Amino acid sequence: MKNKILVGVMVALGVSLGATGVASAFINDEVELVNNTVGIAVSPVNSERLKLEPGAVESGRFRVRQTGHEVNEIAIYVGPLSMKTSRTDNTKDFTSETNRTRISKWTTFTIDGCDTNRVEDGVTYITMRPKEECYVNYTIRVPSDALGGSQNASIIVVTVARDGDSSAAGIRNRYSFAYALYTDIDGPGAFYEGKVIKNHIPWILFSPPLVTDSLVENTGNLDYIAHYDVKMNDYFSGRQVYDKSWSSLIMADSKYQSGTAWEGAPALGLFLVTQDITVLDKVSSVTKITLIIPIWLIIIIIGVIVLLVWALALKIKERRQNQ
Repeated sequence: MKNKILVGVMVALGVSLGATGVASAFINDEVELVNNTVGIAVSPVNSERLKLEPGAVESGRFRVRQTGHEVNEIAIYVGPLSMKTSRTDNTKDFTSETNRTRISKWTTFTIDGCDTNRVEDGVTYITMRPKEECYVNYTIRVPSDALGGSQNASIIVVTVARDGDSSAAGIRNRYSFAYALYTDIDGPGAFYEGKVIKNHIPWILFSPPLVTDSLVENTGNLDYIAHYDVKMNDYFSGRQVYDKSWSSLIMADSKYQSGTAWEGAPALGLFLVTQDITVLDKVSSVTKITLIIPIWLIIIIIGVIVLLVWALALKIKERRQNQ
């Protein structure tokens, strides 16, 4: 009898603990699970660009959903956000701290709707179950003496590998997402400035695609949008064969390489190509005639020319001998 009572108490306690473990969880049955065991969906993917003044306090939130099939531990922390300055690397940098990422030190957050396991060195660890969702509520407190210019940060959401180092010093992850925070501080010294370093169209290509290239530098301290427009026309008929327009964020203190490629270009053709790049209402425009010609055809043409020159030389020699 005593054993039955003990078992009953243990079962009741287990049910109670299980209920407590999911008490703060919100399971949304409308969430679609992916085939992976882990997965994170973040909505929205970034903040709208915020216009802030020194001393301002701004709050916002975004939703995190667990789309994997397993219960996972998630690490969330605030980090910097900048652009790598390599001439050929446009990837975002989530580790390097610069004068343009100080906002990462001004940003704090809380978790609403998921079970928090622990907080270590600024990293919050939570447990998320399949189809569970919760909110990350962030607050930005701009110092009253903040200088003007763009400030960018990211809130990193990472699934922690079970066999990995889950300390704040080095989180090994299986899946990660960065919610971007873009802000402009309307303080002293804020200014826009930029230039087009390279606006390049090749004059000859030996095979498709027909490509253009460019490099834009932001020499100010405020981010801005550069606009690109490329048009390609058949040289002989004037018919437009390719048209593409796009825009890119040029972050302060960075260079951004961009371009486009007409993958459907023929192996042989002559085209009139124009590339316009607009930076801060100033347009850099380049127009060139581009020849696409295969190497084998060039070799044939050179061979024919050599034969014609040789034949002409023989004819001239023969004429002189007859004279």
